[in-house]
Amino acid sequence: MELWEVSEQSREREREREREREDSMGAGSRASSVGQELLLYAVSAAISCLILVVGFKYLDPNFAQSKKAAERKKEIAKRLGRPLIQTNTYEV
Repeated sequence: MELWEVSEQSREREREREREREDSMGAGSRASSVGQELLLYAVSAAISCLILVVGFKYLDPNFAQSKKAAERKKEIAKRLGRPLIQTNTYEV
């Protein structure tokens, strides 16, 4: 047996092992990796939305004043015995 024949045989065995690894991974692992990616994207989007909502809420310069105005509106409605109606920010 020649040296080049041995190296050819070893290359062929390596190719077969590589094919077997690819076959064993198959479509199931690809589907799970796609599922994992989708899950990670969903979690990332949820965290981003949460940060945006909280950030915009506290970046509002009138946040504390509007909260106090809503509390005052509830107190006045309770004191006068009237139902609490929905109003916009200008009517509070």
